[in-house]
Amino acid sequence: MLHEADEVALYAIMLREAARNRHTCPDSLLDDLSSSCPGEVSLATLLAHRSFTDLDWDLAEMLCDHPERTLKVAQNLFEYEEPLVAEALLHARGPRCTQPSAQWAESFRGRWRNIRGAIGAFEREGIATKFEDADRMVDDIWRAATSASHEELLEKFYDPIWEKEARAAVA
Repeated sequence: MLHEADEVALYAIMLREAARNRHTCPDSLLDDLSSSCPGEVSLATLLAHRSFTDLDWDLAEMLCDHPERTLKVAQNLFEYEEPLVAEALLHARGPRCTQPSAQWAESFRGRWRNIRGAIGAFEREGIATKFEDADRMVDDIWRAATSASHEELLEKFYDPIWEKEARAAVA
C-alpha cells in the first residue's frame, strides 16, 4: 500500500533534516536546544524528535554517516514490507536525488514528481527553515517595513524587559 504523497514528503524531510543536523538520537536534539546550537533547530527536527522510532534515528544516522548505503537500505525496507519508510528514505537523500531505476522501486516511479513537489511545498512553507533563519527573516521584513535601524529593532524586540524596567526606574 502506498501512502499519501504529503506523508512521504514530510517523513523524508524529517529524516533529511535530522541527518543534516547530526540528530541521531533524541538526546542530540536536546543538546542542540539546550547548549550547542539552538538556532539550528527547525520545525521538521522538532517533529522528528516527537515522532521518530529507534529505526528512524538509525536511518538518520545512516544518512549522515553512510549515505552511499541509502539505496540498499531502502531496498531492504521495501522487501520487509515497509514501503513508506523505503520511499521516504529515497527522497531524504536530498534535493537533487534522482529516482532509482531498480526493479524493486518501480511502484515509486509514477509518483516521484508528486512527492518532490510536496517536499518543495513544505519547504516553501518553512518546515525546514532553522528558527534562527526565521528570526532573521522576520527582523529584515520589520526593518524594511518600518525603516528602523538594527539598533532600534534590538531595542524594541530583544532588550529584556527587566532592562527596560531598570532604565525606567533610573529615569
